[in-house]
Amino acid sequence: MANVSFVLNYTKTKAAPPARAIEYEKSFPTLDAALKFCVQLIELGGEALYIIKVVRGVEDEVFEGEALVRSIKRQRNRQEAA
Repeated sequence: MANVSFVLNYTKTKAAPPARAIEYEKSFPTLDAALKFCVQLIELGGEALYIIKVVRGVEDEVFEGEALVRSIKRQRNRQEAA
């Protein structure tokens, strides 16, 4: 099985202007775990910027923009339904 991880870039708070926001990075073993963290992050006032899928140390795919927003929303709905 491939060595896969998901790296989330985020800010702890929404900053105005956005250029002043400090970016952080956190790695997760699954996309589901990264999205769960995103839900919690947003509830606390943070902002998910993008998630990078890394396969064997090489960037494979980037989740950002509207696609990321939709994925986080689906995750939130799943958590609320549980």
